[in-house]
Amino acid sequence: MGDRKRDPGTPLIEWIVGGLGALIFLGMVLALIASGLAGEESPPSIRIHVERVTPALGGYVMEFSARNESDATAADVSVIAELDSGGEMQTREARFDYLPPRSERRGGFFFDSDPRAGALELRAEGYNKP
Repeated sequence: MGDRKRDPGTPLIEWIVGGLGALIFLGMVLALIASGLAGEESPPSIRIHVERVTPALGGYVMEFSARNESDATAADVSVIAELDSGGEMQTREARFDYLPPRSERRGGFFFDSDPRAGALELRAEGYNKP
């Protein structure tokens, strides 16, 4: 019974690592609380850009990208393309199920005539909050 050795205590390195872990954890909790209290987020800001136009069977394909430049998420994003090619109006629509913050998705529209030769309007028409 008298041969028990005394525990020398916790090494200093364990205290340092434990303290750093506690500080990191506390920082993460505070960041989440601040994010939650920051108020309403701004709406999605979606920019549409024509990537390229290529001939396809029976017409042309206009490839485009939709970029969400905000910190808000958009769902069911509707993109509209209207091409006026000499009096004939062609309207096309594409949808993206999900457009996360600061991300980009790609799609394409099929047209009967060359979109480079007519007046083209390309825009994001709407979205839903997920």
